[in-house]
Amino acid sequence: VVMLGVAFWAGRVVAVGGSAEEAQSDQLVTVTVSEQEIGRAFTLNVTVTQERVPLAANILAGVVTTVSDAAEFHQGDVLYAVAGTPVRVVKGSTPFYRDLVVGERGADVAQLEQALVDLGYLGTVDEVFDSWTESAVKAWQKDLGTTQSGQVTLGELVAVEDLPASLFVDSAVARPGLVLQGDEDVVSQAAGSPSFTLEVNEAQARAIPSTSSVEVTYEDQVWPAVISGSQRDDAQGSVNLTLTAPDGGVVCGGECAVLPRTEKSYLAAKVQVVAPQKGPAVPVAALRTQPDGTVSVSVVGADGTVADREVTVLASLDGLAVVKGLSAGEVVQVFASTAQTVADTSTGEGGESGTSTGPSTGDQSGTQSGQ
Repeated sequence: VVMLGVAFWAGRVVAVGGSAEEAQSDQLVTVTVSEQEIGRAFTLNVTVTQERVPLAANILAGVVTTVSDAAEFHQGDVLYAVAGTPVRVVKGSTPFYRDLVVGERGADVAQLEQALVDLGYLGTVDEVFDSWTESAVKAWQKDLGTTQSGQVTLGELVAVEDLPASLFVDSAVARPGLVLQGDEDVVSQAAGSPSFTLEVNEAQARAIPSTSSVEVTYEDQVWPAVISGSQRDDAQGSVNLTLTAPDGGVVCGGECAVLPRTEKSYLAAKVQVVAPQKGPAVPVAALRTQPDGTVSVSVVGADGTVADREVTVLASLDGLAVVKGLSAGEVVQVFASTAQTVADTSTGEGGESGTSTGPSTGDQSGTQSGQ
């Protein structure tokens, strides 16, 4: 605190027009280098949009008794039940369009038989609904706790081309207690991958470098992300920043099934505007920029002698800079003979500078912790 206070006072002396030499003539101001960590991050909301397409209309009529809350569905899983009759998902590209009973044959029968084989109720697939298929259906019905009729009524099976799959049961249409009449769009499927977007205002967009790292959090999942593009929305006066995984893929990777079961959801995101840097720190007022672009400080020895030393600024924030080239415990002079303060930036060796000015809205956090 004392160090920052001195730096602030020093800045005021320079700002009001007094030269560095005049300030030095009054008093020699020094600070002791200490280990510090600085950084700045903003907490913002990420909009996750998952486009859906209807998969199958409900055929059964009656009161909805159960609805699955599963995030991912596999061969034979129950989607929902109407009047105790479960509607199950089966892998296949041919829609189920009729009752399946003994004597029927075709692609839809083959899909049913393949499900029975996968579930362990049948040995082979022959595309013919025979007595073996009937026995397998009864065994499945027994395990489901339903009437063992040996036939499958239209509406009990939903064909999905690829399984496992992320499917959605519309809770506004089908939830326990609601009455279905038939022909309702109940089940839908995700179309493509979910998109992750940071919607920010103009000030926030200017404050967030395109190289900022982002962490998106949902429950116990943390996904790293980067800003891959931006689009201005003049109607809303906002800027939409598109997020992708560092490798260019979808942010949630192979864990997208855990996302909320809604078409649009909002997750928390930590945007690291100034990457955390830890090391020897000095007030920005102690730094001098030379004509050749190098930065130096005046180091005060134990015997009182002053010597210039070139340093590399790793990061600076709110009047404090973490540098390479000094060690904790050394003493530096705040007012050098040609003092030029260095603006708050985040730089790496040989890297470009990025602003650390915070957005006008949204939570923001900076760290300046002494060791």
